[in-house]
Amino acid sequence: MGKRVFFLSAFIYLIFSVQVFAQNTLTIAQMQADLAYLKNLILTTHPKPFAYLSYKELEQAFKEAELAIDQDQTPLEFSITLSELTGNLKDTHFRVVINQAFNSYLKKGGFYLDMNIKILSGKMFLINDREKQINKGSEILAINHIPSKEIIKQLSKLSLTEGDVTSTRFRIIESFFKMFYPMVYPLDSINHLKIKSYPSGELEEVLISSYKLGLEKQKDNHKKQKKQYPFELKFWNNGAIAQLIIRSFSDGKDKDFKRFIKKSFITFQLRNTKALIIDLRNNGGGSQQRMNYLFSYIGGEDQILANTILKQSELSRKLFRKRFLYCGSLIAPIIEKETGEGQQTRGAIKTKIGEFDTAYFNNPARYKKDLVFKGKTYVLANGLTGSASALFSAAIQQKGLGKVIGEECMTTVDGTFGMSLNDKLPESKLPLVISIMRFNLNNDFKYSPEPFQPYYFVEEKLEDLIVDKDTQLEFALDLIRNE
Repeated sequence: MGKRVFFLSAFIYLIFSVQVFAQNTLTIAQMQADLAYLKNLILTTHPKPFAYLSYKELEQAFKEAELAIDQDQTPLEFSITLSELTGNLKDTHFRVVINQAFNSYLKKGGFYLDMNIKILSGKMFLINDREKQINKGSEILAINHIPSKEIIKQLSKLSLTEGDVTSTRFRIIESFFKMFYPMVYPLDSINHLKIKSYPSGELEEVLISSYKLGLEKQKDNHKKQKKQYPFELKFWNNGAIAQLIIRSFSDGKDKDFKRFIKKSFITFQLRNTKALIIDLRNNGGGSQQRMNYLFSYIGGEDQILANTILKQSELSRKLFRKRFLYCGSLIAPIIEKETGEGQQTRGAIKTKIGEFDTAYFNNPARYKKDLVFKGKTYVLANGLTGSASALFSAAIQQKGLGKVIGEECMTTVDGTFGMSLNDKLPESKLPLVISIMRFNLNNDFKYSPEPFQPYYFVEEKLEDLIVDKDTQLEFALDLIRNE
């Protein structure tokens, strides 16, 4: 997956981008041209467009999209149609990036609801709101007379997922509720909420205000968010239990990541750590090299991936040549020699347009063998654990090297798509990210949509959220202490 930012990390960055997308009305002819471009892009660039749907189903999806553009639309309205369309691929790395159209909506005075929600067991709960007039943990039954179940259903169409993973959809709705809701439902300055108040359970009718968000505020929020360090180490029980938190496999410098990992595993030996909790919740992925490097300290000679499949296209060739300053055929064999990543790079440059290349992972990343962890390993994952971090989680469990605690993460039992390229639609100029690789966890080349399941399914508890208790971490700590 290289050093590209995937899914959540890429999406969050783009949400707070200060680029302004012109909110001009698009004609039917313009949208039809974009749909034709998108269809050709899927057929020529995607590594496995029919992994989870048939050609007939893809044709039907495009017909439905054409019916949805029966009149001129704003880019924001068109984005909804495109998101539902690309969602049929069940690939989180192939999507329309909708933030620019939303930013334009905000710039023109559009409203949003300044509240955070949580979806548990198909129900919507309030975590906090700006006005603090609703008790934390109250169930939201309806917003502007629209039942919450219907809201969840409609917003799910904007929440892409790998295969048939469902928890991903809910976590994405939670993360981007402030953007998704006004994309689907019109907002005014005052909104009506029907709630079941916590803890009394009484039904209440509440009026809450909408807010407007300027681009300068978005910039400030992004700067504050980027200050969070991408990796962290904590200890419990006098060092017997360690929690290794990796918030991203892309943020920060490679040398800093490797230095941190190596130092952490040295510390585990010095403190005689018996159990390691690798926390990958909300980690949207990133560098495959970093993922492999961490895995080597758990798996030793094992490899995290069985193979990768690249589909060559004009776009993918351009990307790899640019990455290696157009001298890739000379440099690539030297980089990560004889590793899966080295094979990927050589294949990506040499493969002919329209053909496939498969790279098999034979050798582990460079690591200190005497630092390989010998204790018990657990991985915390949730619906926002995606791409490289989702593959890491699945590989740890499937290879018998540890157990995953939490929710389904963004991968199927067989693997995930990846290596996103940037493009844009010719008429609307809406930006796209496009996957060109398939990362497989096996060598039988199956494409089951079945989600990878954690060994211990642990959903967050409402009563824990209310008091800021970490349900999944506490479960892991109790499990380790009682073993």
